[in-house]
Amino acid sequence: MSVDFPRGWEITRATEAEYHHNKCSFNTAGMICDCNVLMRHPEMLDKCRFYGAGGEVLSESYDGTPASTEGYDALWLWFGLSRSAFCVLPRVMMHDMPDHWQERFAALMREWDEAWVSQPDIGARVQITQHGQLVKAPSWLLDYRHPDRLALASMRLRKGAGE
Repeated sequence: MSVDFPRGWEITRATEAEYHHNKCSFNTAGMICDCNVLMRHPEMLDKCRFYGAGGEVLSESYDGTPASTEGYDALWLWFGLSRSAFCVLPRVMMHDMPDHWQERFAALMREWDEAWVSQPDIGARVQITQHGQLVKAPSWLLDYRHPDRLALASMRLRKGAGE
């Protein structure tokens, strides 16, 4: 595939329903197009470029081989079918990861900051829920300076467990 999921939706919605096959998923179920409208779109046929929203080229191969989308695909799969717009990881749990993991994560966060030098001055708040209801955050989750090792150990999958 040479277009990302949001771009696929843009192409699907930009094409009038009458141009989609009558059995196309867009016409029958309001889902992304599975007929020739999307499959034969020039961006979809271009195997050397990977297109994102607005037709922006996200990655490109200059030697004629298909453009790589492994990282892009892996991140989409990590989020799964959730509609999450953010990734929230508890600091106390991140600090309980192995040191080499923390080093790699910190490097990625520095890379993030360097790539987005003009981030908007906005913030986000986390609400803790349990079974769909708002609850007070457990103290073990908030106290990253004095971690509750027993609570953290109870959640960790140990090697050999579950195999």
